[in-house]
Amino acid sequence: MDSTNNESMSLAEANRHGAIVADWMFTALPMLVEVGELADNTLRAYHQAANKWLAFLAGRQRPTPANIMAWLAGMRAAGNKVSTISTYLAAIKSFYRWTESQELYPNIARSIKSPRNFKDSPLPAPSTAEISAMFHSIPTDSIQGKRARAMLAVMFATALRCVSLLRATVGDVDFQTGTIRHQPKGHREKDGIAVLSNTAREALVDYLAARGPLRESDPLFAPTGNRRSRSGALTTKSMRSVIMGLTEAAGLARRNAEGKIANPGHYGPHSLRRAAVTQAAEMLGMDAAQTLAGHASSDTTRRAYARTNRFRQLQATAKILDL
Repeated sequence: MDSTNNESMSLAEANRHGAIVADWMFTALPMLVEVGELADNTLRAYHQAANKWLAFLAGRQRPTPANIMAWLAGMRAAGNKVSTISTYLAAIKSFYRWTESQELYPNIARSIKSPRNFKDSPLPAPSTAEISAMFHSIPTDSIQGKRARAMLAVMFATALRCVSLLRATVGDVDFQTGTIRHQPKGHREKDGIAVLSNTAREALVDYLAARGPLRESDPLFAPTGNRRSRSGALTTKSMRSVIMGLTEAAGLARRNAEGKIANPGHYGPHSLRRAAVTQAAEMLGMDAAQTLAGHASSDTTRRAYARTNRFRQLQATAKILDL
């Protein structure tokens, strides 16, 4: 077969693969979002991964496991974070699982393993006193302020992830028992129960009352003003923005010379979860912390607690060693 035919086959293969990727991106993934299997920010990350994968494949005759390995190696060499590479690989593995299930293309990513990400370094989290100060500093004369207070209090009291709260509706809250029914990470149903603190319950009552008459199907946390989302609920980006604004105002999150948050992973919404788990472990023990976090393995809880505890130990040591 001459080179012209080889080039024609490569172009045809690329066009076919591009069409399959587009079908996955704009048909299969949105369906996962609609049923709550995929978060909005994960959808965006998967789209980015798919586009980068197609760009990498340009000029190659067909996708292979070796192509995937070369793609990963190239990202490592370019200085991409391990977490970013892992997310992109998760997208590609999801894509090829889907292509195989649709009998469109074999799952060439099945044997590819994610790069190891050692999560054992010290990691800060706001203290209970700092979270309390943030809560009491929020004005309550606007719907935005009431929402921020309710969000902060509920996230700290329940240690729920953003995605679980964004999927929650007004009907999922039982104010008599002070509980929220939610969909834990990796679950298909809302089979989790979180318990509200008195502060969280009062803040949530105040916020929902300010929104006016509500249906049980309405999202628990909704956009304000003219902002709207496809689901009617807040997006993960909006929720992160609210919490980052609070931690920045408290002097925890900070901006670099370019005006961007320099430590978003330290004091974003997940830091409230770390803080709650740490407080539960220190006051009630590791079993209580694991129950609050909803971790299947106590080792996961211990690692999360240990990272925050290491940072606090280093802070205490620095005070002792100060000159």
